[in-house]
Amino acid sequence: MNLRVSKLVNSSSVLFGSAARPTAKMREALWTAVAAATAFRLRFIRQMYKGGIKKGGSCCYRTPRCLRHIYFGDRGAGEPPVSSHRIASGLNKIALQLKLLMVLVLILAAGSATSCRQTNTAVKLDPLARAYDGEPDWNDATHVIPLNYQQAQGKRVFYQYCVWCHADATPAGPSNRSNLNPNPPLANDGATLNALSDDFMRNVITLGGAAAGKSASMPPWGKTLSQDDIDAVISFYRAIAQPPYQPPARPGRKDSVR
Repeated sequence: MNLRVSKLVNSSSVLFGSAARPTAKMREALWTAVAAATAFRLRFIRQMYKGGIKKGGSCCYRTPRCLRHIYFGDRGAGEPPVSSHRIASGLNKIALQLKLLMVLVLILAAGSATSCRQTNTAVKLDPLARAYDGEPDWNDATHVIPLNYQQAQGKRVFYQYCVWCHADATPAGPSNRSNLNPNPPLANDGATLNALSDDFMRNVITLGGAAAGKSASMPPWGKTLSQDDIDAVISFYRAIAQPPYQPPARPGRKDSVR
């Protein structure tokens, strides 16, 4: 029995790879199945002899279908004994079913090991798959920056109102940035804009550059854009900033640079 189980285990490793190499639990389950199958065969043989295969009697009088009937044909009381050929054929059927049972146990164990290994493997999701929109990196066209809903709304406002002065190019062609003195910062200029607090940027956009001590070329947008639109534009600027924007540990005081 030891040799037979070892052969089954080795063959399963070849068929199913390392996932089917037996663990302690797999070996225990396999030996349990083999022990149960062996006990089943012994009970079957005892029933055959008790039922009168040697003596020619019937194997059962009260049970309509017994193991002898299932594997050796439905022979009732008083009929001739089952031939040795029929007995050998029935035992071969049992042996085949036991082998199939063992293979099934190994397949299930291999599938369980594979699923456990897959569950433990960290799944890396593409950030763009969960993003509401994306914006190509202005410094690397092969990289797309994922945007959430607010940032996507800011992108919409930016390309409608802000792109003409805060980008080098627009969907319609060159921007007006090079004609202004001083040149307005690019929307992704993290080196300049990351140092400004959200409140300060909100005031500059709402009241205009002159009101905040900046260039008078920056017009006030407070009567054109809603507060939500302005917050969305600031969120978009933070998303595309290079170097990346790092929120401050403490929010800055209103009207402050930090």
